[in-house]
Amino acid sequence: MDKSATTPLENSTSEAFRETFLSILSPEEATLLRNYGNLLHSRFLDRPVYEVPATSYTEAEMQGALADLRSLAEFLRAVGREREASELPEREWQLSHVAAELAGGVVLLAEGLDRELRRLSARGEKSAKKTDGE
Repeated sequence: MDKSATTPLENSTSEAFRETFLSILSPEEATLLRNYGNLLHSRFLDRPVYEVPATSYTEAEMQGALADLRSLAEFLRAVGREREASELPEREWQLSHVAAELAGGVVLLAEGLDRELRRLSARGEKSAKKTDGE
């Protein structure tokens, strides 16, 4: 089966499922899950029907992005280790090598986002304490 037909060439069209997950499915299954994921995503964007979360929606989305970056970094590391674990054809070895190199950049991006989220959270806590009269 041609896996290149499974993953769209443009940016991910699924808001709910990572393309790294969808890539192991047949093109028909991947399309089905993308459509289902888009339905779920659209439904949950109707935020007013839900109670207000403890954090802002933007903060929750950024925490989700951080989790996805960490997952992506680990995925790329695993792909990068494939060339060490088994003998691969040249193109596969090159792709594995690229994945290993990119993993470090994704880790740095995740660490930067984590630092910023912590900094902003600490800043918000200080502001809340001042407001409470402390």
